[in-house]
Amino acid sequence: MGFRVGAAILLLVATSVPAQLPDSPSPVGYPRASQPGPWDQDVLVHRLGTGRSEQLATFGRAGVPTLARLADGRLIAAFQHFPADDNRNFDRVAVCLSKDEGRTWTKPEPIAVDHLEAGLARPFDPTLVPLPDGRVRLYFTSNRSPDFRRSVPAIYSAISRDGLCYEFEPGVRFALEGRIVIDCAAALHNGVFHLIVPDNGTPAEMRANEQRREPPRGGSGYHAVSKDGLNFERVADVTMPGQGRWLGNMQSDGGRLAFFGTGAGPWPVTSADGVKWEAGAGSSRVPGADPGAVKLKDGSWLVAVTGPPREGTASARSRRQPAPGASVPPSNSGGPRPFAPKSTAEALNQMWSQGRAAGTGPVRLQNLSLRLEDMERIIPMGLTASGHVTPSDHLYIVPKSSPGQPRRTDVVAVADGFLVVIQWRPKGNPDPTVFDREVDLKLTLEHSATCWSYYDHVTELEASLLKAVSEPLRPGPPFNVRIPVKAGQVIGHVQRMFDFALVDTSVTRPGFARLEQFLHRDPWKPHTVDPFDYVDEPLRGKLLALNPRKAKPLGGQIGYDGPGRLIGNWYRADSGGYAGLNRRLDYWDGHVAFVYHHVEPEHVVVSLGNYEGKPRQFWVKGNAPDPAKVSAADGLVTYELIWGQLGSSGQRTVRHDADVVQGVVLAQLQADGRLKLEMISGRAGAEVKDFTEAARIYER
Repeated sequence: MGFRVGAAILLLVATSVPAQLPDSPSPVGYPRASQPGPWDQDVLVHRLGTGRSEQLATFGRAGVPTLARLADGRLIAAFQHFPADDNRNFDRVAVCLSKDEGRTWTKPEPIAVDHLEAGLARPFDPTLVPLPDGRVRLYFTSNRSPDFRRSVPAIYSAISRDGLCYEFEPGVRFALEGRIVIDCAAALHNGVFHLIVPDNGTPAEMRANEQRREPPRGGSGYHAVSKDGLNFERVADVTMPGQGRWLGNMQSDGGRLAFFGTGAGPWPVTSADGVKWEAGAGSSRVPGADPGAVKLKDGSWLVAVTGPPREGTASARSRRQPAPGASVPPSNSGGPRPFAPKSTAEALNQMWSQGRAAGTGPVRLQNLSLRLEDMERIIPMGLTASGHVTPSDHLYIVPKSSPGQPRRTDVVAVADGFLVVIQWRPKGNPDPTVFDREVDLKLTLEHSATCWSYYDHVTELEASLLKAVSEPLRPGPPFNVRIPVKAGQVIGHVQRMFDFALVDTSVTRPGFARLEQFLHRDPWKPHTVDPFDYVDEPLRGKLLALNPRKAKPLGGQIGYDGPGRLIGNWYRADSGGYAGLNRRLDYWDGHVAFVYHHVEPEHVVVSLGNYEGKPRQFWVKGNAPDPAKVSAADGLVTYELIWGQLGSSGQRTVRHDADVVQGVVLAQLQADGRLKLEMISGRAGAEVKDFTEAARIYER
């Protein structure tokens, strides 16, 4: 992925450093010592033995390594290098050589690529493949613009006889129009070159991931094959078994392909043909991210990984909890370890408060993000609408409006604490859950070591807080601050409805069958609490008067999962669960929820992540069967879908086709606890008797 754009995401995968995703190549000249970046990390070389890992060497200020064995028996390592004393070769691919099976190495030397095609950026993300004639081929990523929206990257190659001086091979080895093609792994296996690239999505999706400080996730990868290593043909995409990403290195070993990737592992996964992959015998945990690997003469593996930030660096000071799936070195690795949270509270403390959150809760709220006199209404949690296929975990706060013109309304802190995170989403963000406007801010406040609040879709940061921010506020990824605030203090301004949530990690909401579903996205969700329970009278009663929901919990219900029952959230098998695959924007695509209306819970709602290509929500004709009572013993049940007749605030809507069946959902709980489900549009229940081959399996 390179250390222009890729370094930022690699840092997140490997060590969770909140690095930004720059829009330009690395600057000429040395980075500021206070600036986090990939120069704060090292490549760590380990020998993986049975049940243990022995660190042999370190390549300082380096990342994204690849390993291979040359024809003369020496080992070669290539990596992106950031020397502190060599401006000319900063952020270039360098190589080291070893004659003793990886125990000692030569000093890093930058490679030279002759006749590189005009306009291409210098090579990054190297992958080495030894050839039968003794030469070595370097596959690498490059592109023609640092802005991926203008020029998506592709895979190129160069060839060498010594591993140091390369000749560019004209043409593109692999590219996909409109997709981010970076971080390839390649191997020559049984006379066929195999190339695998993780599915990083489109430039817009990558940008959205970066804004959330989230790397692409999931186990999907592009796969291409070639007889000559130059002309590749794309074949069926590959799926990673278990938890992990196709971000790493591939080798041909003993008649099988072996892939060492990024994530929990264990590694390697192996394949006879590059198509079907499975966990290999004798697999090990890899102590780092984006590994390179080579088989040693004694049969063990030598693995080089991108390690966590060095102690004392800017990245180490600003790091947060590891991204889900990041590898943690085993206890006997001897190498530095990334932070591994022991609880959600600890994880959110690192992510939001940089480990500095203090104090005990619960807190008592002095308001509900607006002054009472500025509030028009409060929409409770649990709304299902569009991409909110599963019930939303925040309130919607609606300010009073001024006739004929927008009204600028103060947003106030609900309790004493610190402003700890600011994110300004840029205009043009393709995420449909984000407002497309010039300024769209999300502010997170810390109130104790277990309690935070957030305010999303704020249109202006209060001037006094803006002055306290140490760097210019601009669109991009979230960044951490620590600015004290008092209850009732103005922190920003809005002109329309916005989101508010209170998170208390000392409380876990019921109704979620598997809390681990949220490790990869929205880890605070099971700890999002009813804010009305944190407000004292008489203010509580006045706020509740603005809330159309009269059923308990008054702040709304978000967890409905019932053991052995249809009620609650379901995720299509192999769709990546709640988080979805590859951090795609439409992560809800595989979601289905059988829940109740957030204002009037007597109405059954069927919420579908992909109904005729869109997320849709329906009521049920006859309002039955009740999903809380449906079990495996009921066999196949049919829901006839009709349009809902209540708006988000509980207001009645009138439709001429309100009772017209739009389609049906067939559902049958299986003996193993899973759900078989099929959506059929444009049909009524009487027209559908059984599942077709389009039915899918869903899981909790």
